[in-house]
Amino acid sequence: MNKRQRSLLDKVGKYYLQYKGIINLTRLLEIYDNNEPVKVNDETLKYIKLYITYILINEALELAEEAKKDKLIYREFTSSYDNEEIGVIDIDRSLYAMPSGLMAYYTYREGINAPEYSILGYLLRRLFESSSEIYTLYGSEIIKEEKKIILKEFKFLKKLEENLKKLDDIKEEFPEGFYRMPLSTDPSWLKKAFDLYDEINLIKTNLEIGIKTKKRITTKKSLTFIFWKLYELYSFYLIAQYFNEQGYSIRRCEDNEDYYIADNGVKKIKLIFNKSLNRSILNKVNSINDLNKFKGKPDISLIKQNNYENSIIFECKFSSNPSYITLGRYKIMAYAYEYDPLTAVLIYPGLNDNNLNIYDPEDSSTIELDKELKKKKFVDFVFRDKTLYIAIIDPLLDDDKNIEILKNILVGF
Repeated sequence: MNKRQRSLLDKVGKYYLQYKGIINLTRLLEIYDNNEPVKVNDETLKYIKLYITYILINEALELAEEAKKDKLIYREFTSSYDNEEIGVIDIDRSLYAMPSGLMAYYTYREGINAPEYSILGYLLRRLFESSSEIYTLYGSEIIKEEKKIILKEFKFLKKLEENLKKLDDIKEEFPEGFYRMPLSTDPSWLKKAFDLYDEINLIKTNLEIGIKTKKRITTKKSLTFIFWKLYELYSFYLIAQYFNEQGYSIRRCEDNEDYYIADNGVKKIKLIFNKSLNRSILNKVNSINDLNKFKGKPDISLIKQNNYENSIIFECKFSSNPSYITLGRYKIMAYAYEYDPLTAVLIYPGLNDNNLNIYDPEDSSTIELDKELKKKKFVDFVFRDKTLYIAIIDPLLDDDKNIEILKNILVGF
């Protein structure tokens, strides 16, 4: 891992799970993979451990409520032998079978005291103990860091503390219980409880962060981050900082759309990620019905007052490869043609100075442009009737310097 990658990971790695919308165990497990483990700074690791603890507690509360509901309404057949019948009797399956009038009969009276609730009680208690331990170890340190966060949705420690108290209460509604191995016949809420139990133990003992690579070099799974996604997050982080300085508050949209809203009380700006926009001029692809898969999907789109003419499109390229940046140059021109935004911007961290043996004239032009960019940090060029921009946003630079570069582009917006 080079210095630029390290800087990127240290600056925004802690927010990676929240940015990707990892809000439950299912989504979390999807990003475990057999990739190169890397050492992250203590602050990042503690923050990630606390956030995972937060989503595990949330799921524990949900499954506990589901189990409480089953205790009230779910019943199973069971065989009983007695002189008198107790509970609801299944007549067709009941008969006098023993001397002295003993009756063998099917009833629904089991369920509320089923052993699965005792096992759940055990798992909830262990989950509470481990979560409390993690919160005690790291909570006070991360509270100081959380005060710097400008995105309300990225703040979770207060809610974690509240839900930890709820878990402390709800676990007492189930018997103390015992542990056994999971069974395929377990109810869904118990299966999930076992998964939460395994995950909290992993966090306590040996959670590893990995980096996505082309080759899988280990059989052990790690929580895998992708650098280009981290760079996209860093770009969003800087844009959010800029809007915050301009008096905007930023929140995640409350409906099902995956975007944020920057609001200063007068103006509202949407921040959309990796999605096609409604303004595409693409009308037909052969006889294929789903056109969305063929539309351009800008990394970050800023849309002012729901007016797509007043929009800025960002293409984020975390690469020092001239060919890849050349593609990015043409991509923002394609976006400008397809969506007709106010402007489109390519941002990348800068090329290396050792790009030798470049024979493609387009890549040579990109190298020449990069040298100009390193003097000015951003350049503009006119495409059709629009001024487009290319800017170097390098994680190795101070955030204030990168924000200043973006400010020169966004100030007219």
